[in-house]
Amino acid sequence: MKHIFFVLFIFSIIIFSASCSKNNNKSDIVPVDSPKSFSVLGFCVTAPDNSLNVKYAIVNKTVAEVNFDYMNDNYYYRAARNLDELLSFYEYINDDDKIISDEETGIKITIKRNNENNSIAFWNVNNINYSLYSDNKDDNIEALSLELMKSKAIK
Repeated sequence: MKHIFFVLFIFSIIIFSASCSKNNNKSDIVPVDSPKSFSVLGFCVTAPDNSLNVKYAIVNKTVAEVNFDYMNDNYYYRAARNLDELLSFYEYINDDDKIISDEETGIKITIKRNNENNSIAFWNVNNINYSLYSDNKDDNIEALSLELMKSKAIK
C-alpha cells in the first residue's frame, strides 16, 4: 500500500511541475477580428496589401500582432509601447546588427538574426516600437520593413 501511495505522490509531482512549466512560457493571445480592435492599445498594425491568411491578435494585453503570408513568406508584425515586450518573442538574438537608414523619414531600422538565422526587424515611430519577423533566411524583410515603417511615419 505504501508503494502505491509513493508512486501516486511522485506522479502527482511530475504532473504539477509539467503544468507549471507550460504556464510560465505561455502567452495570453486573444484573437481579434480586425485591426480596429487594436484601438484599446492606442496603436495599430495592419497587414500589407495583397497579404494572405491574415490573423490579428492582442498578446499579453499590450502587443498588437498580425500574422500574414506575403510574397510566399510568413511574417509576424507586432507593435508595443515597450521594446522589451517585443524582444520577449525572440530567443537568442545575435549581436550583429544591420542598420537601414531611411533618408526620407530619418528613421533607422535594425535587422537582427537569431540562432536559426531568421530575420527580425525593429524600428520606432512616434514612441511606438514595431517588429517584423520572418523565418525566411533571405533578406526580403528589408523592403517590407521599409514599406511598413513608412506607412506609419508618413501620413
